[in-house]
Amino acid sequence: MENKLLEKNYKIPIDIFREGYKAYQRKFVNVRRYILTAVFLVLTANFIYGAVKDSDNYIAYILIVICLALAFREWYNPLKLRNSVIESCKELGDPLYCLTVTSDEVIISTETGENDETDEPPEPARLPVNDELNALEYDDFFLIVYGKLMFYIVPKADFSETELDVIRNLTKGN
Repeated sequence: MENKLLEKNYKIPIDIFREGYKAYQRKFVNVRRYILTAVFLVLTANFIYGAVKDSDNYIAYILIVICLALAFREWYNPLKLRNSVIESCKELGDPLYCLTVTSDEVIISTETGENDETDEPPEPARLPVNDELNALEYDDFFLIVYGKLMFYIVPKADFSETELDVIRNLTKGN
């Protein structure tokens, strides 16, 4: 590897993971959730108006229930997914991660222990340093986002101020 700026092992406490996942959802999932909820509520209001205007319009009543159910689903599914992911992370235990930052890419890998049952370690994530890479800073962690679908949580507690500056400067050159 050329021009290695940082190489550090770290662990993610479950409370930091929970906060990081919430931050990711606030930044990238909630916008869609708000828009779709507004659409479903406007449609619900339209169907309520139709039901009030013509009380024999049974399809309007069915459509009101469907729109309300879809609006509820927009709020329930992300919460259910977050709880499911957090429970899965709890079951993993306390894995050790390795963050390597070079001038060209960010590499995040999971270190396997000696009593790991798999023969090969998981493939490390290689994120090129370009316009799609963002390092969002929060009080206790960094949220490293590549595109909108791939994200990694890096807690600040295990890093020195110099190492934190390397992470902060990931997206400054773009």
